[in-house]
Amino acid sequence: MNNLNDLVDIVDFLDNTETCAKLNFLALRYAIGLPPWIDGILGLSPNFEPEFDDGHILAKLRDQGAIVRQLGWNPKEYSRYLIAREGGPENCVQPYTPANEVEGPYKGNGNDSEWGQRLADIITRMLNADFTTIPKEYDRAANLFYPGGVDTLSFEGADEFWMGLRASFPNAEFKVEHVIGRDDPNMPPRAAVRWTLHGKHDGWGAFGTPTGKKVFVLGITQAEFGELVGGDIKLRREWTLFDETSIWKQILLQTGDL
Repeated sequence: MNNLNDLVDIVDFLDNTETCAKLNFLALRYAIGLPPWIDGILGLSPNFEPEFDDGHILAKLRDQGAIVRQLGWNPKEYSRYLIAREGGPENCVQPYTPANEVEGPYKGNGNDSEWGQRLADIITRMLNADFTTIPKEYDRAANLFYPGGVDTLSFEGADEFWMGLRASFPNAEFKVEHVIGRDDPNMPPRAAVRWTLHGKHDGWGAFGTPTGKKVFVLGITQAEFGELVGGDIKLRREWTLFDETSIWKQILLQTGDL
């Protein structure tokens, strides 16, 4: 990857829609330190206009940890670099936490779909350290997709991810923020849950040596359910995402390990 043309070619290959190409291209520019005509971690240029569908903004989730790994970094190193590049701890873009949240116009909590409630219950039980939930609720052949570009399977894959997350923040407060589900003809039942963890990094887990520093994790989990031959309904596919670089940025800014 030697020049802007290379980046354009890569983006065109990954996604040929104009909006997604803009998002990916600008995010890649930002990640590798190209000239700062961009705006913030999402890399949106001043003339970028989001698309709308029936009055709703079309949002695109992105796995920041996977992107920086593909560029030869790990999330901790990249976060340290980002702090320096943005002018140091006093001037850098602050990670999102409840302390700097800006209240938006949307006040909804989702809907009352049984599938949304089921997914919220599964996540709640796991993050309350009830890992018997996984063999009870997951299909043995479940496809699972986690931060950092992780593509894994089955009970072991789910257990490794969720236990590693909870082990890093064993005493953090878990909250379900938004729950939605759908069940449409010829489609699998599906659900999405937005959730948070807020507390100290005081355990050994996915984020290494405990620092005792306060961290806020904003996560989203989407899932599909399906019926087994015997009639039981299990979670077949799961996508969970949060920004690893934001978590490391919070930790580094507080420890001063820059």
